Amino acid sequence: LLQKKGIAHLYKKEVARAKKTFDEALQIRRRIPSTSSIQQASSTYCLGASYYYSNDYSHALLLFQECLKVYIKESGEDSPIVAQTLYWTGKQYAKLGKPGKALEFLLSALRILKKDKAATD
Repeated sequence: LLQKKGIAHLYKKEVARAKKTFDEALQIRRRIPSTSSIQQASSTYCLGASYYYSNDYSHALLLFQECLKVYIKESGEDSPIVAQTLYWTGKQYAKLGKPGKALEFLLSALRILKKDKAATD
């Protein structure tokens, strides 16, 4: 529920409140032993998005990189969630003035999405 509340804050452009809510959700998930690494990564992903929208691209990049490791391990390198996280990672590099790194991640995301589309056609 906290994660959904955080998303609502983002939609209302209440970025500081969203960031606080996502951080709270992540802390709770980390304390619950039965929480999967995917669930924690999901909260970390949302927290990364809130840092992006507050223009803290360095912090957002760290969070998306953390998610990417989990998503690759748990979902495989070609999963749509990996593509989505590669896209967001690329956006951070672009905002940080590293177009070469940004392009690398964005093209990786595109390759996965093309494979996924070809598999469903």
